[in-house]
Amino acid sequence: MDFQTRYEKLNVAQKQAVDQLDGPVMVIAGPGTGKTELLSMRAANILRQTDVLPENILCLTFTDSGAVAMQQRLSQIIGPAAYKVAIHTFHSFGSEIINQNGQFFYHGAQFRPADELNSYEILREIFDELPHHSPLASKQNGEYTHLTTISELKKSGLTSDELISILDANDKVLNASEPLLAEIFASRISKTTAEKLEQVAPHVPKDSDIALATITPLGRVLADSLAAACDHAGESGSTKPITAWRDAWMKKSESGEFVFKTRDRQSKLRAAATVYEQYLVRMHRAQLYDYDDMILRVVHALDVFPELRLNLQEKYQYIMVDEFQDTNLAQMRILTSLTSSSAHEGNPNILV
Repeated sequence: MDFQTRYEKLNVAQKQAVDQLDGPVMVIAGPGTGKTELLSMRAANILRQTDVLPENILCLTFTDSGAVAMQQRLSQIIGPAAYKVAIHTFHSFGSEIINQNGQFFYHGAQFRPADELNSYEILREIFDELPHHSPLASKQNGEYTHLTTISELKKSGLTSDELISILDANDKVLNASEPLLAEIFASRISKTTAEKLEQVAPHVPKDSDIALATITPLGRVLADSLAAACDHAGESGSTKPITAWRDAWMKKSESGEFVFKTRDRQSKLRAAATVYEQYLVRMHRAQLYDYDDMILRVVHALDVFPELRLNLQEKYQYIMVDEFQDTNLAQMRILTSLTSSSAHEGNPNILV
């Protein structure tokens, strides 16, 4: 079936998404509503209406079956050229970038993918060396309960150094604001409490030196949520919003003073950062990379090697992402890097 025949079968909203080629586009659609057809038709229309080559279009999906389905659908519309369109899962895309640009990864050495057993054995060895008082040393049924923490951190798109920098920035926020809040909450909450809390805001460091577009600094989150609670208290004439904020953010220590609940999380994440760094060192020593590294290494390389980032920005002039709601922070950092070219003037050609 040719393009025009298929195009006539689309509804008005689908035609609009297929026709809108330039700038950012968001399509909201549930299962079974023709998303694969829409993405395939839009790729075909880009090739019909612009001078870009098939390999200048990048389509990202979350499953191998989804990538195959999209390529088969596109081949029905445009023929063999469909197999030149870059249709990938995020992991296969990361793997391809590493394989085709080896000079930017592992100092050009040929690393091999680790299987689950390799990764588990290296992680288990590191956890076995933890001191018994480590917040990560807990076990259940003979297995460490925090073994998956490293994978979760990689999915957040953070290297161990970036994690430590964020934790340091968080501690500045907590250390600056906790004594002030503890003094206010030492007394019973009353209608004057909101006024006292408003005086705390200027002392909260709202910005950090960490330039990560996917992460909002803790100080800004803290200050904004506190301001919202104070505003709500003023509008309602009730102290309940202030109490709710305190109970959400703070708890009493053994000495009876209010402290931030996130202190415990900070401690665990610092321990995790140490394990994370050790894991990366030992994987590097074994010349291995794991499943999550296929994305994380690309995230890091796009940040530190402008040549790689600029070449990929030039290559992928149109990007489409299926199931965008499932994108994690590591995947989001890749998309941010690919679409941050100044040539786009803040309006990259991306559809999600």
